[in-house]
Amino acid sequence: MKALHDALEALTDRAPRTRDIAAAELGDLLRNNALDHSTAVLAVSRLVALTVNDPDRTVRESALNSISEAFNHYRLPLGLFTALVPEMAAMEPELLSHTIYILGATQDPAAAVLIQPFHGHPDPSVREEAALALTEIPQEPEPGDTTTHNS
Repeated sequence: MKALHDALEALTDRAPRTRDIAAAELGDLLRNNALDHSTAVLAVSRLVALTVNDPDRTVRESALNSISEAFNHYRLPLGLFTALVPEMAAMEPELLSHTIYILGATQDPAAAVLIQPFHGHPDPSVREEAALALTEIPQEPEPGDTTTHNS
């Protein structure tokens, strides 16, 4: 698929605008379910690397937006996003909110401990996103809880 190849290649361009457009193009492919699962994982992993390594805030935001698009059609493992975790403390509130959303969208119970510290964040939008993200994560029963829940 030429569009995928071109977008992945453009992620390494010297011009921030080109990298920004490439990230958005990958988001379009992910949003439109145009990739098989393994190719979507490849694209998302490249977007994660872009988020962690790119010096341009706009490019990082486009990468995170595109990653978010993937969750409409693909189930992605938490491990794909571990490189984002060390960066979270230094992220601007908007980028942090995107990252928290992504962690919650994995629906992995292990993401809860990564999201929980942001309940006390000074920015209300980050606190709100942390609360919403935690609702996406299935609650595991407490160890030893044998209570049967009837609906």
